[in-house]
Amino acid sequence: MPSTRQTLETLYKSVEHMCLRGMAPTIYTRLRDHIQQHQTFVHDQLLAEDTPNHTAALHRIDGAWQSLCDQTVSCPSAAEAATVMM
Repeated sequence: MPSTRQTLETLYKSVEHMCLRGMAPTIYTRLRDHIQQHQTFVHDQLLAEDTPNHTAALHRIDGAWQSLCDQTVSCPSAAEAATVMM
């Protein structure tokens, strides 16, 4: 099974290849739409939870934020490539 690093490198190379073939605007739009859908999902999920106190609510928000940060760390290079090639 490939490592996460190998998987990310393959993803980056695929995105770079697609951008070089004029698909950068499409990739950017799809990525932006996917992120917005995910944000809406997380937001709705946080609002739907019946949290007994503010501390528990803040822990859930922090968990969602940490998840976003972890995912965002692996995306900048691909997003930068798509933006530069547009």
